[in-house]
Amino acid sequence: MSYPQYPAPSGFPPAPGQIDPARPPSGGTAITAGVLAVLGGLFAIYSAISSFTIVSVMKSLLAEEAITPEQRRSLETAVPDWAQTYGVVSGVAQLVVVALLITGGVLLFVKKSPGRWLVVAGCAAVIVLNIASVVVGSTLAADVTSALPGTSSQDAELASDIAIGFTVIFAIITSVPAIATLILAAVPATGRWCAYGRQAAGGPTQPAQPPGYPQSGPFPQPTGYGQPGAYGQLGTYPGTPQPGTSGQPGGPAS
Repeated sequence: MSYPQYPAPSGFPPAPGQIDPARPPSGGTAITAGVLAVLGGLFAIYSAISSFTIVSVMKSLLAEEAITPEQRRSLETAVPDWAQTYGVVSGVAQLVVVALLITGGVLLFVKKSPGRWLVVAGCAAVIVLNIASVVVGSTLAADVTSALPGTSSQDAELASDIAIGFTVIFAIITSVPAIATLILAAVPATGRWCAYGRQAAGGPTQPAQPPGYPQSGPFPQPTGYGQPGAYGQLGTYPGTPQPGTSGQPGGPAS
């Protein structure tokens, strides 16, 4: 008697967190985030240069010998030391943003997970710096414009409003790409792209297929039993002593 043979299983689906190598994820969000991150890093270089230039101009104006003592005091009041310190700190922070965004963007291109979080950190830093620039710019605009020689209070107020408006618009324009890049880097599709690259570099992404079930052969047939004898006689079962055998019950006496 034989039993039907069962086919070997074709393998298990990928475990949670693993990517099916037969269906690689799309890299659209990751590549777009990488391109925007690199462009944002290049713009951060310009912002860093601008911050250092503004600080240098402030110091040059305060050191100018052609201005009168009264004008010098007005400028020192309008541009306090903390504003110059903020300009230096902002420039250094922009350089950090450059490192985060450009490095993160390049790592995203090669499917490295750290690049994703470097881009997120760089974009978050850009947003924080833009908010700080609006707060600081709004505080300084009125003082700087009122300190300009020959400026009436009405003109100073108008110039202050214009300066604040430009600061807000500039912050919004530069924050929109940063927010978009942050979202693209943080979405699950970008994470799958990076995970696929990590698994491809580390070897197979699926567990080995289990071996097939062993083939079931026919079970051994039981050995046959002898036929029972007539009533009152011993049968011929295996191992049963037969009458008349020497040394066995029923045999002839010696």
